[in-house]
Amino acid sequence: MPTPRERLKAGERAVLLAARRGFGEIAGGRMNGTIDAIWRELHAEGALFYRYSGMQDQENAFLACTFWMVESMALAGRLDAAAELMDEAVGLASETGLYSEEMEPGTRAMRGNLPQALTHLSLINAADTIAGCCMAEGVSARSGSGQLTARSPDSPLCQDPPVQPSTRPVTIVTGGSRGIGAATVLVLAGAGHDVVFAYRSDADAAADVRTRAIDAGAQCVSVKADVTRETEVEGLFEAAGQIGTVTGLVNNAGLTAHMADLADTPVEAIRRVLDVNLLGAVLCARQAVRVMSIRRGGQGGAIVNVSSAAATLGSAHEYVHYAAAKAGVDALTVGLAKELAEDGIRVNAVSPGIVNTEIHAAAGDPGRPQRVVARIPMGRLGEPGEIAPAIAWLLGPDAGYVTGAVLRIAGGA
Repeated sequence: MPTPRERLKAGERAVLLAARRGFGEIAGGRMNGTIDAIWRELHAEGALFYRYSGMQDQENAFLACTFWMVESMALAGRLDAAAELMDEAVGLASETGLYSEEMEPGTRAMRGNLPQALTHLSLINAADTIAGCCMAEGVSARSGSGQLTARSPDSPLCQDPPVQPSTRPVTIVTGGSRGIGAATVLVLAGAGHDVVFAYRSDADAAADVRTRAIDAGAQCVSVKADVTRETEVEGLFEAAGQIGTVTGLVNNAGLTAHMADLADTPVEAIRRVLDVNLLGAVLCARQAVRVMSIRRGGQGGAIVNVSSAAATLGSAHEYVHYAAAKAGVDALTVGLAKELAEDGIRVNAVSPGIVNTEIHAAAGDPGRPQRVVARIPMGRLGEPGEIAPAIAWLLGPDAGYVTGAVLRIAGGA
């Protein structure tokens, strides 16, 4: 399987290549000149990526880098050049046997060795990027890989190649690249769900989770999205709709941002915490209702909100603002469960205690879990893998009569 570094999106790839060749940062008018310079070296050597990545297959390395160049040309507005190069590269890949029907894009499974998998993934992404840019410019394009499906280059859908329609439950997980969210993605994948998860910034972590979910037999798409922005939430659900009918949502995205007495907490941190933990959950739940409600043409489903024991403990001298946001999530759970009972949508929450995740380090206090473990009656931290199965249960048919519940998973705290 390709490594997370090899799954970087096209613009980041171009920057990576440029920096390694001494061109520095790509910006503004320098984009075309940088692309030209890199492309000249590709033609001259045929091994630029091979030399810097350590791949053991020079032909595959050259093709992978060529497809990256296709993406960069398209993003720079050079669509004709990108399409022409795409045709040449696909022809070469077919002639050399480096691209085969066994690695059909729709399967989402990257079989074979690393160089072949990377070549195939690069081809898929290049075709997707050209198509999106062509649609944005109002033109059409064909290439040796067949008719391209147009998408807006600004759409979150350009993050991943197309997938096959799913006959399995399709569940959206926010904050799915780490901690409880990542554990939930993997538990759901193993339980027969196809999963679309949102992440905020860590593309490497998202790629790793996606790979592991695919290995577990699921279709899995990651979407970089800010849950506090309505349009990005809509894009997230649109991406899930490309797989199949959405029947589940896990509102997991959250952060504490700052640990201190409320009087010493910056307003910016307070606002961000309220927005991500509460507004984000509200916006995602709102969109889920629009998609899943049987009274609106959906098939029904379930929403699970990830709250916190802080909602009832208050978290004095640490993050009262976070506790207040999570108390809002509890209220959202109870109220929405009543509101949607006739819409075929169950709404529940889990309320974890102190769990061994990165949320504490992200707030600037990585030692907090060990410092406060004495407060927990069971005498230890929780693990993400102990929260995720409860979320999966609440989403599933065994919890068919459960709605409006807030399930505390806090080691007795």
